[in-house]
Amino acid sequence: MKNLKPKSEYLEFRQSVFDAMKLRAKRLSFVHGAVVDIRADDRILTLVSCYGGRTDIYVSNDAEYAHGKNEYEAVRNVTISFLNKAEKLISAFELTDDFSLDCEALENIFIFTKDGVYNYKITKDTVINKKGPIAFMQFLYKRILTEFVTAKSYSCMTRKCRKCLLGNLFGQCIIKKIVGK
Repeated sequence: MKNLKPKSEYLEFRQSVFDAMKLRAKRLSFVHGAVVDIRADDRILTLVSCYGGRTDIYVSNDAEYAHGKNEYEAVRNVTISFLNKAEKLISAFELTDDFSLDCEALENIFIFTKDGVYNYKITKDTVINKKGPIAFMQFLYKRILTEFVTAKSYSCMTRKCRKCLLGNLFGQCIIKKIVGK
């Protein structure tokens, strides 16, 4: 694996997301958000999903981002489904207070709850039951990415944009690699 060196802006933003989610914990539903770090070649893509259905994507070495506006109904619906399922599958996760970016992990899932932050880390040695809870969580957040790309691409086409924001950020090949298409 390539050695990753995320930009400081990305690391600062990532930490602020964790700080904000922890502050909101006492006021919201049991599961109120998730952060998923996904390794994609020489970058880490961070998916930030909030209970209201908003999802944003951040890229480690570009210090760039794409906001998933609530106007994207498909993104909002699958994000809410992802967080609702996370509540039912929380037993597969471990309570943690370590939110550091693990550049060696292939995927790192953090679920924010009233009880604290739960984590599941996927490394190259992790064996995942294809019918188990973690595989289902992967399916759902990859679906969020797919819906996000579809919504953003459609939005750009309807506004006659020359380039899709996601294409500028990390290329369609990165998304295809993550979602397995």
